[in-house]
Amino acid sequence: MTPPPADQAFQEEALRFLGLMQEAGDLLQSIGADKKATNKSDGELVTETDREIELMLVDRLREWYPEDRICGEEFGEKGAVDSLRSWYVDPIDGTRSFVDGRPGFSIMIAATHHGEPSLGLVFDPMDKTLYAATLDSGLSIDGQGVVRPLAGAGKSQPNIIWNPYSDNPLKSRFQESLGLRGVLEVESTGLRALHLLLGRGRLFTSSGLSAKYWDVCAAWVIVKLAGARYTDFRGKELRFDGPDPTHTLGALATRDLPHHQACSILREYCGI
Repeated sequence: MTPPPADQAFQEEALRFLGLMQEAGDLLQSIGADKKATNKSDGELVTETDREIELMLVDRLREWYPEDRICGEEFGEKGAVDSLRSWYVDPIDGTRSFVDGRPGFSIMIAATHHGEPSLGLVFDPMDKTLYAATLDSGLSIDGQGVVRPLAGAGKSQPNIIWNPYSDNPLKSRFQESLGLRGVLEVESTGLRALHLLLGRGRLFTSSGLSAKYWDVCAAWVIVKLAGARYTDFRGKELRFDGPDPTHTLGALATRDLPHHQACSILREYCGI
């Protein structure tokens, strides 16, 4: 039997994930009324909704890909570290926005092959749209299953894409130094990457020096599809092949900007 063309195979896989993400979105709505949040040991917020969604997503991934390694934000990893493929699950990327009842959160899944990101999936529960990207192509699928191409804009707007819960003095420093006039406030890293791809802004950064793989892996694929830079604060390319799924020098994405200058601002600000 002749395998389907690469684009068709990608679309079929994305449609299967649309069903899974819609299930997760329905679960979020059904139990999301109880948004009581607690602080984890690293200071991040977590809700019971995060945990329930992750358990569902991980169970399905284990069913679909029994040979793969699967890492979730709340319950760690399953499978061998040296598996050819690893999956990273962020059940609610932007928990503070979810708890506060504001847009800007998403559900994210990403895959790496031999440590190289190969697939990024970002589901926006507010508009029920799945955004799927590989290094070569991207597409969006709405709640009715309508598939549209997802491609980068030719020209970006001079805006900064900012986490509304992050440090405003740093935002002001970026704006003054890099000529970024407007601000798009979005907490989810995956949704910020989409804004970068679509030309709505030119820069976003992690909130601190600790950036987990499940926080940035799906966004990395989207940023690369945009032809943009995504590095640590020293300008070194992000990798996803370590036994500890943590980038310890942050994560910074830019397009149509001097990336080295943005890194320099961050290093000075963070004292590194």
